[in-house]
Amino acid sequence: MAPLRDDGRYETQERFLRIYRALEERLWGAVEGAEAVRKACPIFIQDAGINSDCAVDRLTFERFLNEFSDLPERNRLLYARDCEHLVDSAQTCTREIATLLEQFYRLLNGERFFPDIEGLPDGVRMSSSPAATLLVATLGTIFIRLHSLLDYLTKLAFEAENLKEDFATYPKLASSSKKFGDRRHLRMNGTPGTFFEANELVSEIELVRNRLIHDGMLDDRSKVFERIENGKVTERFVLWPDRTDGRFDRYVNRTLFYGGEDKINLRLPAFVQAFGERQRATLEAIHQELS
Repeated sequence: MAPLRDDGRYETQERFLRIYRALEERLWGAVEGAEAVRKACPIFIQDAGINSDCAVDRLTFERFLNEFSDLPERNRLLYARDCEHLVDSAQTCTREIATLLEQFYRLLNGERFFPDIEGLPDGVRMSSSPAATLLVATLGTIFIRLHSLLDYLTKLAFEAENLKEDFATYPKLASSSKKFGDRRHLRMNGTPGTFFEANELVSEIELVRNRLIHDGMLDDRSKVFERIENGKVTERFVLWPDRTDGRFDRYVNRTLFYGGEDKINLRLPAFVQAFGERQRATLEAIHQELS
């Protein structure tokens, strides 16, 4: 589904393409006959162990590698594809976030959370129906994938700063065990406008993701609220817990307060747009490292 307005996704994809081209130049620019070598690359080097298009197991892959031990630039081919896979993963995650965001608003605005009833009394009503469950699950998945993208871009940044040059053996990715929490070890850590400087947006993503993964849900049940005025639905919203200084407000064991009436559906588009702006700045910083 194409965006109804310029939300920056095409510019983001262009930044990814620049990184692909920069990786190609860094890894292959000085290799004589590089294009011919790459064109002759067997499909298993491109896809085995990376995607389901090449359905071979690990032992078969290892046997293939031994049989092609004299393939020119075999180890460089393997490593270059691994680096491309880092970019692929970040691109796929970016598309997933956009799709989930569209799905969230299709559900919020298009689903029936209550049966049709004439003469509704004015006020606010709550639904925890299966449709509401799907809506809230979609919202939670958005924040989980936002954090996944932070991890993926951290890996890509680490690889850009530590790109391999020795291909006597098949080199392991420098970023293979890195996550967003390791960003403090990046040379580009603290770069203004990127994910690698301290900012409230990233803090909220980490807070929500960690709550969902480790500590529990953001409400006792999945809920969507409807406001009724003059017998008609005038608003639908999902409430977000109160936060102070980057933490959920807490009293002993109670961590889910809603006195601030933070309607996440009202600010989510701007939140994701701000995320996209930082993503593009981060991709540009990675591109400059490779250039």
